[in-house]
Amino acid sequence: MSTPLVVSPVVQAVGTAIGSAMVDALADVAVLDAVDPMQNYENRSVTVGGTWDPDTSEFVTDQTVVTAVQESGASRHLTESTAIQCIAYTGANNDDFPGHRASVAAILAAIRSALRQLTSIDGASCRVQIADEMWAQGSDTNGTLAMAMFTVQAVRLL
Repeated sequence: MSTPLVVSPVVQAVGTAIGSAMVDALADVAVLDAVDPMQNYENRSVTVGGTWDPDTSEFVTDQTVVTAVQESGASRHLTESTAIQCIAYTGANNDDFPGHRASVAAILAAIRSALRQLTSIDGASCRVQIADEMWAQGSDTNGTLAMAMFTVQAVRLL
């Protein structure tokens, strides 16, 4: 699974945009790469290219980046659609569910703003947005947490 994350200009551009958004708006939010399972636990983070499977209660990276290319029009233009699964997470050693939910909402707002700025990736016109999101909250050995599993959808005209 690490190869698509390394070579895909779309995934690289989305990861860079999210990283910049966190530096600009929320400096204490770590941006994590899903292919590195040895990363440190962070109280506030965004993982690009990974998601939480509610059925197994495990972090997964299988099929979290899916790209489809479609040919269209008389001049055979290509449209590339990429879906990238991500997680925005906030957790701490406390019982502050409202605070965690507000923190995740702020992370998503910063990401939305950054993704709107992506109008070109690797020289190709594009549109990038959060296509869907699913929220969860709970508690673990580190305290309470809130997270949003979301999909970044990028469409490029090649």
